[in-house]
Amino acid sequence: MRMLERQVKSSNKSTTIEERRAAKEYRRQQKNCKTDLEKLEQEAGVSIAELKRTQREISGRHGRRAGQARADRGLTGLVVSIARSTPTVVCNSST
Repeated sequence: MRMLERQVKSSNKSTTIEERRAAKEYRRQQKNCKTDLEKLEQEAGVSIAELKRTQREISGRHGRRAGQARADRGLTGLVVSIARSTPTVVCNSST
């Protein structure tokens, strides 16, 4: 929708007939998008803003999980590397 708004604003500055027609078409598309969003809100029973917030929240959780998994793999690799480079010491405790 923001893209359509920018196109309308930029085309309002123009003077040619084709550009005016394009601006009119952009406004029509914007109105259709708004109508579609309102229908979706009614069908879902939730506002679009709430749906966007929920989607961002879910994406954030997924991003944290993926980051934690990468950190875990990195730490495991570090431990294995240290274990391989450390000489094994055998202690015989004979008393």
